[in-house]
Amino acid sequence: MTFLLTGAAGFIGSAIAKSLLEQGHTVIGVDNLSIAKEDITRAAAWQNLKDYDEFIPVQEDINAPNLHIFLQGLQDGCGQIKIALHFAAMPGVRNSHLRKEEYFQNNVEATGKFLTILDFLNVQKLVFASSSSVYGHAPTPFNENTHGTALLPCSYYGQTKLLGEKQVRQWTDKRKRAIILRPFSVYGQNMRPDLAIPIFIRALQMGDTLKVFGDGSTTRDYTHIDDLLRSIHLAIKHLTSIQNNFEIVNVGTGTQTSIAQLIQLLAECLRVEPRISFIEPKKEEMLTTEASTLRARNVLGFEAQIMIHDGLLEMIH
Repeated sequence: MTFLLTGAAGFIGSAIAKSLLEQGHTVIGVDNLSIAKEDITRAAAWQNLKDYDEFIPVQEDINAPNLHIFLQGLQDGCGQIKIALHFAAMPGVRNSHLRKEEYFQNNVEATGKFLTILDFLNVQKLVFASSSSVYGHAPTPFNENTHGTALLPCSYYGQTKLLGEKQVRQWTDKRKRAIILRPFSVYGQNMRPDLAIPIFIRALQMGDTLKVFGDGSTTRDYTHIDDLLRSIHLAIKHLTSIQNNFEIVNVGTGTQTSIAQLIQLLAECLRVEPRISFIEPKKEEMLTTEASTLRARNVLGFEAQIMIHDGLLEMIH
C-alpha cells in the first residue's frame, strides 16, 4: 500500500514512516526540514528513512505552488495513494501567540492546501494529527463529544489545531473519510530536546537545578510514542471499514501525572536527588490534561499499554 505522510522527519512522523516501511508499505514522505536546522535528531531521522528502498523523500513545503504536480508524478510511478497522514505542523504551545502569522501559515493554510492536494490526487482517506491542546481548561477527563460546547484552547497553537480539525471535517463527504487523533503529551526516545522530559533528564544528569513553571502541581496525561503508533495503525485499519465519514479520537492513557511526580520518577530512575526552582507559569500552559479513553476503545479498540514509569526508564537506559 502507498501512503502519503507529511511531517515525515518529525518525532512522530519519522516513527510512523519507519513502522509503515517495516511492514512493507511505500511511504511518500513530505517535510520541509525546517525543524532539522535546530534539532539534529530530525536530520538524522530523515537520513535514516532514506535507507529504505520504499521511502520516497520529498523535501518541500506543503504550501509550495507546484507540490500537487510533483506528487502526481510520484503517484503515477508508485501507485495510487490509499491513505494520507497529515502530521506536519509548527509545534509548540509556549509563546505561540507571539508568532501567529507563522503558526497560521504552517498549521491552518498548509492544512487547507494539503486537503486540496488530496482532492487533486483523488485520495479519499486521511488521518489528521490534532492535539490535546484544543481542550484548553475544559473539565477532565477531556471528552471528544463536547455536545456543542465551544472548545477554548489556551494557546494559539491549540487554536490552529482546532481550525485544522474544522477544515478536515468540512473536507469529508459521502466518499471521503477522516479520523482525527488528539494525542496527549507524547514522549519517548528521540523526542524534541526542547520539551520538559528531555530538559529534566539533562538537568538531573548534570546536577543542575530544574526550572519548573508553576508550583509543580500541573498535570499531564503522558502517552508513549509506541502507544501512539499502535493507535495510528488501528486508525489506518479502521479507515478501510469506517461507517461514519468523520471521527475524533483521543489518544492517551487516561491517567494524570503531575510535574512534581514526573521529576521524582526521573530522579528515581537516575538515582539522584532533584533540585527545583519554581518560576512564574505561562498563561498558554494548560493546568491539567487527562484523556477520556472510552471512544478510543470503542472506535479503534485502542488502550494504552505503557505506563509512565516504564516509558521513562526506557528513555534513560
